[in-house]
Amino acid sequence: MAKSVVVSMGWALLAALVVFVPFALGWRRVWHVTSVFRFPFTPAAFANEAFGQLVIIALPEEAFYRGYLQSRLDLAFGPKLRARVLGADVGLSIVVTSLLFALGHVATIPSPARLAVFFPSLLFGLLRARTRGVGAGIVFHAMCNLLSEILGKGYGLY
Repeated sequence: MAKSVVVSMGWALLAALVVFVPFALGWRRVWHVTSVFRFPFTPAAFANEAFGQLVIIALPEEAFYRGYLQSRLDLAFGPKLRARVLGADVGLSIVVTSLLFALGHVATIPSPARLAVFFPSLLFGLLRARTRGVGAGIVFHAMCNLLSEILGKGYGLY
């Protein structure tokens, strides 16, 4: 059990190292940021936000979308349209799950911008396929949400 937690954390951190710098640079460009960044949280508020993102948001979403739905769709689709991506056996289930994930986000807050969660959802699905568990996806999902909050609040956009 302890080994799987360490492996999941490792995959989540690796994904963050690869994705976060290009994302932050692109995010600044898309939102035409001109203000100076200020870290928006006290240590206690950051811990509270991190806990909430991990336990209240990422854990249930990953348990349902990747743990249940993606797994069931893998069984339903079988070996159709499968490919090896970064050492993971991936198929149509990741795309369908990501579409449903994005639509679920739009249903809760009706805005076309919410469809953008389709793209990180593909990474969450890839982590699920690569690690055969949801731990890495849960941690990476929470980290993605935290980064978005830090950027938006830190640049004074929300």
